[in-house]
Amino acid sequence: MCMNLFVQEPPNFLVQADLRSYVTPVPVVIQSQESPEAEGADFVDTSDSGSMPGDLVDLTIPGTSAHNGQAQPSPAIDALLERDALISHLQQELARMKAENQRLEAGYLKQLENLRARINDLERDLATKVC
Repeated sequence: MCMNLFVQEPPNFLVQADLRSYVTPVPVVIQSQESPEAEGADFVDTSDSGSMPGDLVDLTIPGTSAHNGQAQPSPAIDALLERDALISHLQQELARMKAENQRLEAGYLKQLENLRARINDLERDLATKVC
């Protein structure tokens, strides 16, 4: 069922006259044909059917596979290790960039000091030539 959701001739909102002729679309809600009894069938049965309290506890060791008892990293642990490696890499990159920034700032400050000294020398030379 494909319905045309767009207006055939949309108004030009930059022109005031077009705003007067614009009709806001009205949403249409289609009622479903399902019966009210079928709605409750999708819920989980929470009644106690004789299960033991320990049945809901996961007894597997984290980081091991449930089959064969072999130690295989689970996807959650892999994601954590990958995240930790990424965090470590980004921290190292941040430290490197901070050091580079400090080096550049020190160079610019030294250059600024040299330029100010040169301006003072030129002003002094100019003052001696004028007098």
